[in-house]
Amino acid sequence: MSKIYIASSWKCERHSYLISDLESIGHTIYYYRHPPNLRPLKKTIFEHPDFPARALSALADEQKAILECDYIIAIYPFGHSVSAELGYAMAAHKECLIYAPDAIPKFDLWFLTIPIFTASPKLIEYLKFSQLPPFPLPKE
Repeated sequence: MSKIYIASSWKCERHSYLISDLESIGHTIYYYRHPPNLRPLKKTIFEHPDFPARALSALADEQKAILECDYIIAIYPFGHSVSAELGYAMAAHKECLIYAPDAIPKFDLWFLTIPIFTASPKLIEYLKFSQLPPFPLPKE
C-alpha cells in the first residue's frame, strides 16, 4: 500500500478517524502527532533553550516524510502551516489531496489543482484506484 502524509490543524478532530480508516486497509501513515520532537506543545516550550533545535529537527522530519510519501492528504479547514506543507509537496511532485468532511472549502487557489473529497469512503476509493497499474497501450 501507499505511504501517506496527513497534514491538518492541531485542532482537527477528524484527524484520528481518517488515520484509522487508512491504516485499517494497510496504508503507512506519517502524521505530525506521531513524532515526539515538539510534543507536548505548550506556550512555555517557546521559552525553552532547546526550542530552536527541536523545531528545526521537527521541520527536517516533516520535509523528509513529505519527500518519502506517495500522497499528502490535507484535512480542511487548515491554515498557513498546512498550506506550506502542500506547497512543499507540490514542488516535490507529490500527489496532493484535500479531505473536507465538514464543509465545502471556500475558494482558494489550492482547489484549482488539488482534488477535494468530502467523504472518507470516496477518498479511500480514489486511493485504491489510483494505485492500479496503467492500462497497456494497444500495439500498433
